[in-house]
Amino acid sequence: MTVEDLDAQFIEYERISNQVKELQQQQEDVLAALLEKSKDLIEWYHKKNLIFTHPSIQLHTSRGPILGFNKTDYDLMVYDVKSGILKINLRNKEEVHTTISHIVEEGYFPTAMDGLLYLKSMLGHYLDEVNELNSELESQLSKYG
Repeated sequence: MTVEDLDAQFIEYERISNQVKELQQQQEDVLAALLEKSKDLIEWYHKKNLIFTHPSIQLHTSRGPILGFNKTDYDLMVYDVKSGILKINLRNKEEVHTTISHIVEEGYFPTAMDGLLYLKSMLGHYLDEVNELNSELESQLSKYG
């Protein structure tokens, strides 16, 4: 390997790094737009005192949609309409404000998008659960009542 080879690789590295930055900026823009578009739904869930869940993260919160979860640090990222994006440590309950950039840079973009898009079907899942519980209770009563 020569210095010229290293120079050529470095040029490629810079080019791809710039592409990564551009793609991350696009992700930030998409996420910011969806957050803004979702505020009415989030406020509706709050008014109904419903808990926010996520399709792939087995946690729930009353604060707002779940955007990500760091299993190592036990940090839950949520969007709170009044406070913005929060990183909540589930061990010590410490809350720290964070940014869309942090969500994207840490690789939570797909998880955050799934959490926000889930707002459209979350109530349907709640309805399925309550229907199932209703059927189970009726069955128990008919068996033992």
